[in-house]
Amino acid sequence: MPRASILACAVLATACAPKAVMFAPPTPLPATAAQAYVDTVSVELDFRSTGGAGFVRLIQHPDRLEIGVIVEDAVPGQHALCVHEYGDCTDRDFLRAGLHYDPLQTDPDDDGYHIGDLGVLRVNSDGRGELSVDKYDLTLAEVLDRAVILHAESDEGHGHDMMGSGYRAACGAIEPGASSRLAEVEWELMDLRHYVQQLGSYMATKP
Repeated sequence: MPRASILACAVLATACAPKAVMFAPPTPLPATAAQAYVDTVSVELDFRSTGGAGFVRLIQHPDRLEIGVIVEDAVPGQHALCVHEYGDCTDRDFLRAGLHYDPLQTDPDDDGYHIGDLGVLRVNSDGRGELSVDKYDLTLAEVLDRAVILHAESDEGHGHDMMGSGYRAACGAIEPGASSRLAEVEWELMDLRHYVQQLGSYMATKP
């Protein structure tokens, strides 16, 4: 067979041969909100003059700031929990922490809501209390280098303690990157207690 014919057959066979399928690696999907990076800061409360212990955990989610509080051996009753202007808990009465964090400059004579107000912590007769709140108008970046104050009484919205929330029973500075292994143990124990309670409620409802 002539050389030209052989080359023509080879080219035709190559063109008609089945092609190998090439698989490209899948394109990574964008991270969902649930997979986004979450930053956490743990704060230990100083109950300098009244005794007790307390822990605050702040978790920045993509859409909210989650704040949880646990206190032990505290005075029973209702206690306002607020973010204050400055992260200074060095004086005996925690006055260096300033007033409630209030970037909107609420009128001091107004009973309105402050962005720094976190709610009311109810302490049981055994001295233990827990609070969990989601803040959609506050970020972790805003509260860094400020302080969390636990007041002696429930708050009526005032920035001045003598107008509603009583003296400052405990203070904790919110420092960047702060973490407390003791606080983390407390949260793990709290989560375990809640799981046991839910399991007990479930078992009680089973026929």
